[in-house]
Amino acid sequence: IITALTFGMIYIYYDNAVLSIDNLTHLLNSRKYRNRIKTINFNTAIIFVDCNKFKFINDNYGHHAGDIALREYADALLTVYRKYGWVYRRSGDEFVVILKPNVTSMLVEASEEKDFHIEMKKLFNQLDENIGERAKKIHYLKLGVSCGYGIYISYTNSNLEFYSSSREFFSIDSAVANAEKHTYSN
Repeated sequence: IITALTFGMIYIYYDNAVLSIDNLTHLLNSRKYRNRIKTINFNTAIIFVDCNKFKFINDNYGHHAGDIALREYADALLTVYRKYGWVYRRSGDEFVVILKPNVTSMLVEASEEKDFHIEMKKLFNQLDENIGERAKKIHYLKLGVSCGYGIYISYTNSNLEFYSSSREFFSIDSAVANAEKHTYSN
């Protein structure tokens, strides 16, 4: 019985730790993202990040350079957003940050007198600064991102757009709302 219990514990660890991590970027992977969005039951905002001109990097500098760029993006996202939420590599050159409930509540409260977009833009600017610094170090890679966000608020007394279910909210994730493009080159 101890052997079965040990194997069970090893499997749980393997499933939660190893199978949840993207091999290249070491971020949470798309499997973990899909599992998370199925179970979200709290107010949240999600930041969608798409790497600009990633195909150009792969085509002109090779896939090794593309891998370097993806690792730089992943590291920038972790550096900036780790304290705000969970960072995932959704696919290829697409990343997602699911904000923690307390962060979303803080942004909603901060935006009551201002536009929520202004609060989200502050978060985008932090990523801009970090990627801009990285672009200076790796000058041959034209690092840049397009960022957007969507919000899921479970209550209706907010003046923010809300969705009646998490399924409705997550159906918009490929059509990034409020997209902003940021490209750095030297």
